[in-house]
Amino acid sequence: MEKKKQKISPLPIKKSVLKTLAQNDFSAVLEDINDKFTVMVEGLEGLRGEFYAFRDDMNGLREETRSNFTSVFEYLSRIDDELSDIKKELVKIKDEKSDKPYVKGLEMRVSKLEIELASIRNEMRMKKV
Repeated sequence: MEKKKQKISPLPIKKSVLKTLAQNDFSAVLEDINDKFTVMVEGLEGLRGEFYAFRDDMNGLREETRSNFTSVFEYLSRIDDELSDIKKELVKIKDEKSDKPYVKGLEMRVSKLEIELASIRNEMRMKKV
């Protein structure tokens, strides 16, 4: 007692209806692509603004760093000049073979300045790296 299944045939669809459906689907896909593209462009514009702000910050930092290095190099130059003057004075004093008490003071000052100059140069080398 099995019943035979009847095949249900699809309703005939006119070609003009199929063509209209295809055009509507294509239009919907194009609108979706356009919307997504618009969202992507807006995101890129936001990123561009952030990039320009970052670039401006980095340029400012670069100029500030240049200024700081210039100041440090000028300071080191003054210390180097002072150290040279003290060394010349020490040589002059030693040549005169004087045993004045300030000679020891000058030697201590020169030693301190040499230590300070060496530490500043090391710091500058570390910052450059």
